[in-house]
Formats: sequence, C-alpha cells, structure tokens
Amino acid sequence: MWKVLESEGFIVSPEERHVINAFLESSACDKKNYPVGAQQRRRCIPEGTSVSLFLASVACWELDKGLERLGVGFSRYADDTLIWSDEYAKIVRAYYWIDECAQRMGVPLNASKSYGISLLSRIGKSGELNQKDDVKYLGYRISLNNNSISDGKVKEIKAKISFLAYQNLLQPLKLGIFNDQRTQLSWRDELLPCCNGR
Repeated sequence: MWKVLESEGFIVSPEERHVINAFLESSACDKKNYPVGAQQRRRCIPEGTSVSLFLASVACWELDKGLERLGVGFSRYADDTLIWSDEYAKIVRAYYWIDECAQRMGVPLNASKSYGISLLSRIGKSGELNQKDDVKYLGYRISLNNNSISDGKVKEIKAKISFLAYQNLLQPLKLGIFNDQRTQLSWRDELLPCCNGR
C-alpha cells in the first residue's frame, strides 16, 4: 500500500501517514471488547470506517488500472467488483487479472460469492454459456431492461422502517411518553406557502 501511495504521486501529510500507520499496525483488541457477533481481526483491515474504504481503494489501485487498460467496464466498492463487456475475450482476461491481483495481495477470491463469468441475457434465451437475466450487486438487481433494488434489500429496508416506526411512534404511545408537539406544525410551516406543482 505504501508503495502505491509513493509511486502514484499521492500527497500524504505526516499526520495522515501517522493515522494510517496507527490504523494498520494496531493490535487486535480482546474478544470481550468486540461488539456481539464481531470477529477478532487477525489480518486485513476492519470494514465500515472511513479510512478502511480509502485503504481498500489504495490496495486495489493496480487492479483498477489494469481493468481500465483491458477496456472493460467495471464498478468496484471496497472488495466488491462487477465487470462487464460485450466481448467475451476481454471478460476472460479481466477475470484472470482479478485472480492475479488477489493472489498477489494474499486475498483469494471467495468462490461462494464469486459466480465467475455469466452471459447477461433476456429471459428465455439459451446458449452455451452460463446465462442470467439479472445480476445482483451491492443490493441492486441489474438487468438488460432495468435496474431495481434487490428483493433481499427491500426486506431489509421494510424491516428498518418497521423498527423505526415502532421505536419512534408505537413504543412511546404504549409507554405514555409520546410528545404530541412533534406532530404539530411549526411556525415556519404555518407561514410558508405550499406548492403542489399544479
């Protein structure tokens, strides 16, 4: 990672260098200090922090540049990558490039999450290659006809909305602590005219 930062002309201040070093060299804390369900870190970097996304982008810098050279379209968020092309040969070369980069970084491809090469086609078509009518990526379902939120992500969103409604509306009503002033119009709402677009 430091090699990429230095060779590619990134400007890193001494303070930033100190923060990155401290983050990378920190020892794993005791299991008792981890939130419920969290895994103790033995290698790599923790997910979900702002610096981890930056470090993942630095670590994948050569991967991204190689995919650009191959002329394929791609989207990468941290370690989730989706590649597309209308040329099968380009996709095969991109697959081998990802595998080479993963081996060099010491992070093998996850076969249970990586479905290999598929042909994205409309429903009802058949052929020699593994065919799909859509691809799931980062909670979205992408097809030749449209893009939408995946079914699993829709369930997550509904569950979150139900939890927020219960926590902020139903539970306070049940406990008798509901503040009805929260539902009153503010002075700004009463004074500002409304436009419904007609």
